[in-house]
Amino acid sequence: DPRLGLFGWLPPETADPLDPEALAMANPSLNRIRPDGSGFLLEDLLNEARVVLAKGGEALADFKTEAMNIRVRSMNPALDVAAWARLAVVEQKSFADLRGQVAMCVDIAPGGKHVSLYAAAVQPDGKIRIGLAQEWFSVEAARRELPALVAKVKPRAFGWLPAGPTVALAVDLADRSAKNARAPWPPYGVAVEEIRGEVPAVCMGFDQLVTAGQIVRVADPLLDEHVGNAERYVTGDV
Repeated sequence: DPRLGLFGWLPPETADPLDPEALAMANPSLNRIRPDGSGFLLEDLLNEARVVLAKGGEALADFKTEAMNIRVRSMNPALDVAAWARLAVVEQKSFADLRGQVAMCVDIAPGGKHVSLYAAAVQPDGKIRIGLAQEWFSVEAARRELPALVAKVKPRAFGWLPAGPTVALAVDLADRSAKNARAPWPPYGVAVEEIRGEVPAVCMGFDQLVTAGQIVRVADPLLDEHVGNAERYVTGDV
């Protein structure tokens, strides 16, 4: 209905809790103390923000919900969504200048209707450049085209997670280099690794890289959706 308008006091979803302008967007009566003493002072909100930022997790999610009117997708987020948003660059460079240093990883979405192949490499400045190398909308298409693409790029390492839906490609990703196959796999010089016990280290390391601003990427709706909805999962003491 074009006659309907929706208005709200809210900052961008990725707003920094320590940004006074963002806090003012969500609190129109900020610094206006009523005769009965009710109301919010900016310094009080900033002090609370510093505390919840140090705690993270649910404390930060509650603050964003109650004090900033931000829709929090996860009550115990695995990554800092605001920090992730700040990492996006306007234009993605190719990996041609980092040839020989590239790692790739393939994953299949639940249901098998989307397969994504991502690439990553450490730049001379120490930051890690990541980007989508290829995507397919069926496992069969990925099965046909993946080997040739990997052979063309020749990454130093190629990884996949056998505990998830990508197990559908397990036979195709198994090392056949010792056999006289018509299409040998993996390509010469490419190390293929099943990511099993290292999963907690991979996830926690990625979190630290995001927080430290050590990732270089372009805006990617798929990754943004994953990052925005990812929650911490505790297994044992990790």
